[in-house]
Amino acid sequence: MSSLRRTGLGITCEEHSITGGLYSAVAESMVRADIGAVVKPVAMMDTFAESGPCEELLVKYGLSAARIEETACGLLVGR
Repeated sequence: MSSLRRTGLGITCEEHSITGGLYSAVAESMVRADIGAVVKPVAMMDTFAESGPCEELLVKYGLSAARIEETACGLLVGR
């Protein structure tokens, strides 16, 4: 939380559904701590996942390194 207070920006990355995952926990903690920061998630949207080759699935569900970089850069540009 100290980084969110200091920078006002954050990103969460998880191989999990956006609902009930790390992003949800961070958002709830921010509200409780009265921190007004912008946090963007990189997570699976509400969908059922399928199995397959790891790299293909990371791209399919928006969890690739490129997507993480794009989200982080978008936070900095929008600052």
